[in-house]
Amino acid sequence: MDDVQRRCSREDVLKVAEDLLTRTGPQGLSVRHIAEALGVSRQIVYSRFAGKPDLVRALHNEGFHRLTEAFAAVPGPAGSTAHVLAMARAYRASALASPALYGLMFGRPIAEFQPDDEARAVAATSFQPVVDASRAWLQAHGGASSESAALELALRVWAATHGVVALEAAGLIGDRAPAMIDDVISATLGALEHPAHLT
Repeated sequence: MDDVQRRCSREDVLKVAEDLLTRTGPQGLSVRHIAEALGVSRQIVYSRFAGKPDLVRALHNEGFHRLTEAFAAVPGPAGSTAHVLAMARAYRASALASPALYGLMFGRPIAEFQPDDEARAVAATSFQPVVDASRAWLQAHGGASSESAALELALRVWAATHGVVALEAAGLIGDRAPAMIDDVISATLGALEHPAHLT
């Protein structure tokens, strides 16, 4: 085994796989293409991942890890409308920064991959900061702060944000996405004049 193959890490494979996915789309992502790009044998790629589904699962999880990190970087204070708006903007920024992974996270462009329990758990972990921010907002605005109330508001915030980001990704709203996200989140929160009904 030469030095290149010995130095080829799991992270190297993931980086090349993401690059291929970005440049060529799902149809261009294969173990053969990854091995060629790395200058190693396909067996080396298989030694880092069990196969293409395992590799795609790792890319899927990486996308959610990045989203979790983006949420963690949002400044406080928690409980303010500005904080919830910043969470929504962080979601959009994460999608724009890793568009190929975003497609894997919320679509099924690669038939060989279906999220398993582990992948779903990683995704759920990335959503928890939105639930926490929603609970803090409800507490600060006199609303019910039960887990169900926080989850309901978090789902509304996510749905509103995701809708705008999906339209932007499809090229349907031009450069209006930032303002639209602010508008839809402000409207979602503003509609809760009596947040206690979220129980």
